[in-house]
Formats: sequence, C-alpha cells, structure tokens
Amino acid sequence: MDIMTPDKARGLRRPVLQAAVDAGSVCATTPAAHEIFFRGDRSQSALEWEAAKDAALSMCRACPARAACEELGLRNGDGLPGVDDMVRGGHTGSELAALRTADAKRIAKAVAADTEPTWNDIVRLSNRLRRQASAMPSATRTKTLQESNDALNASVRRTAAELSELKRRRRTETGWGNAA
Repeated sequence: MDIMTPDKARGLRRPVLQAAVDAGSVCATTPAAHEIFFRGDRSQSALEWEAAKDAALSMCRACPARAACEELGLRNGDGLPGVDDMVRGGHTGSELAALRTADAKRIAKAVAADTEPTWNDIVRLSNRLRRQASAMPSATRTKTLQESNDALNASVRRTAAELSELKRRRRTETGWGNAA
C-alpha cells in the first residue's frame, strides 16, 4: 500500500478512508495491536498506559494508513481535550481534539459531504452485507443448520440486491447514468 498523504486523505470520503485503514494499517494487520491504543477502563497504571501509548505512537509512525486514520479520527470526533486515554492516527486523544478545533471548518465540510443520505444508505448496507456474509449459521430449536444457512443466504441476497439498486440510483443522481 502506498503511504497516504494528509492532503489526499482530506479529499476522500469516509468509506474510502475506512477501507484504506482496514486494508493497510499496521494495527489492523498486527494481532491484538488494538489493545494498546485505548486505555479502556483505566485499570492500567499511569506507567503501564505510558508504555502502551508509546508503543502505539511508534506503530503509528510506521503506518502507511496514518493520514487516513487521523482524518477518520477527526471526522468521528475522537479524543477529548485534556483526556489521555487513546491513540489514533499518530496522535493522542487530546492532540486530536486540538487538531479538530484548529481545523473545525474543513472538518465540518468533510462530515457534511460524508452525510449525503444515499451515500450513507450505501455505507450502511455495505456494512450489513459484510456482517451477514461473515456470519456463521447455527442450528436452533426451531431451525436446522441447513435451514439457518438457507435463511442467511437469502438475507445476503436481499441485502446485495438492495445495495445494487442503491448504487445504481446514486450513479444516476450524480450524473453517471446507468453505468455499471
């Protein structure tokens, strides 16, 4: 994966940013790495958190998806002023909050672009389809494993058809006609 620049990340929509992070971030491809990025219930001592935070920041420095992760963090509103409980995109939570404040107008525009209704429906359905496609059927008191599998497959087909129609409609709305 190419290293994404902050300028490029700022021009991308949320799903593209998320895909870049999912596909190429160091933390997504390192088992259990996500555990060092959040302090959680604060059961860690300050010393333990500092060590975890330093490890997370070090991992971020080497990450080709760092700019995409930072941009997602800014758009998602991650981090609070003065609160040291997370690392995202190479920044602590309080650093993200300061960046968000400094660049509030640009971020507000990016969030508004991300909230276009049809696009949000496409993202929602894509996420549902991903969850459905990775679900494992299970037998219940009222369904056999085969019946559960058939129901899951039917649900995936319905969601895929709905997603396909939404994408077709959005292409038409945005001037792409009936392009596939």
